[in-house]
Amino acid sequence: MRDAQAIYDRLFPYYVEVSAVTQLRPRGERAGGPGGHATMFIGGASRDPSIGYPRLKLADENATDTGTGVSVNRAFANANWIAVAGREMFFHGGMRDDETLDRRRFDAAVK
Repeated sequence: MRDAQAIYDRLFPYYVEVSAVTQLRPRGERAGGPGGHATMFIGGASRDPSIGYPRLKLADENATDTGTGVSVNRAFANANWIAVAGREMFFHGGMRDDETLDRRRFDAAVK
């Protein structure tokens, strides 16, 4: 799959993937709002580290795993949206395909 993604990124260096995420309902805890939240992955964009708040810029064209995921959620306490660097971290949270998402892994992924 990574080879296919690398080919796609070379053919189309700038693109957007948009999705809506379903409501989180953790067992024994308060559920999120009915709307869930929205996300988008922007290929060819990177977070601008020179700014204290999330702002995007065009990524270095020679970099690998470029792109930034943007998550919009009313549940965020001090921001409207967050930026997550890289496709792997945004879509998989640093987890392997054979790992189970438990509370410990969830907490580690969102830090």
